[in-house]
Amino acid sequence: MTNKFNIVIAVVTVAFLVGLAGFAYKSGNIHKLVDKVRFVISNKPAGDGEVIVYFLKDDRVERLEESGIAGFSHMPTDLIVPKGSYQLGDSGFGYTLNREGLYRFVVPNRKNIQKIVFESDIDALLSAIAWIVTHGNADDKKTFDELTEKAKTSKLFITCGNISEWAKIVLSEKGIKARVVGGITLDDWNDYDNGHRMLEVYRAELDKWLVYDLDNNTYFIDRLSKKPLNVVEFSARVASRDYQVVSLSADTRVDISAFQAKNGYDYGFFAEAINADLATWYARVMQVPLINDDGRYYFFDSEHRKKLEGYRPYYKYIEKAVFLKKFY
Repeated sequence: MTNKFNIVIAVVTVAFLVGLAGFAYKSGNIHKLVDKVRFVISNKPAGDGEVIVYFLKDDRVERLEESGIAGFSHMPTDLIVPKGSYQLGDSGFGYTLNREGLYRFVVPNRKNIQKIVFESDIDALLSAIAWIVTHGNADDKKTFDELTEKAKTSKLFITCGNISEWAKIVLSEKGIKARVVGGITLDDWNDYDNGHRMLEVYRAELDKWLVYDLDNNTYFIDRLSKKPLNVVEFSARVASRDYQVVSLSADTRVDISAFQAKNGYDYGFFAEAINADLATWYARVMQVPLINDDGRYYFFDSEHRKKLEGYRPYYKYIEKAVFLKKFY
């Protein structure tokens, strides 16, 4: 029954196309028809050539359907693209990307393509970046351009400082004010985990700088007011844990398969333990807030000035009033 049905459909389709060809020939639109026919034929993938498309935003993953066969332009080569209806390469598949966020095009056993759709939704852009990056160091030596190129087809495996630096440039290129911030512990120092780097983004609608931990897919809000926090406000709350975590994505946070030191030591055990209890880890590494400006990390903890300035030559103390005026 199925074979007979398919034969009937094929005959009807051929008859339709032949009739349409005659009309197109008479009207001088034969070249447009050829393009349409090529699109229709290539629109039916065979077996493992199927294209699977996902839309990712916040902690949600949604599978999308193909959009049809008309009105599509070729997919731009940039990582970040505007909303639109695009054809995926020469495949003939067309998709309408009408929401801001991350889109992943998966052709199993063949290739992956990744696009961020952004026009004005900063939350969607930050969520997309959080989905793309995973904590690791396999890509730490790549330049900004190399990271951006890789992100078109893959996840990035970089440490917190490089994640924040890459994201800062991505946002800056879109006209969004952003800066690298962080924290450092006052507990006993070791040679592997004394601090953390994050991103602050200026949100004009709130007239406020907000801190985002893209490395761990989170930002932070006050428990009572539900207002988002900046790095100074967050640091002041880490000991008491008087804050609430909001998820930016649900990606895998740590590349434990390839997170190694220069001497080959595997950080997998340590990284998993930290990620199982981030609140405790934040309470250690975010004790003193830091803000980067022109290569220096500024802090206002006068009591521990000598200790902190001795940690790195680019750690610089300024009075709290000066700090707040300079950065906020």
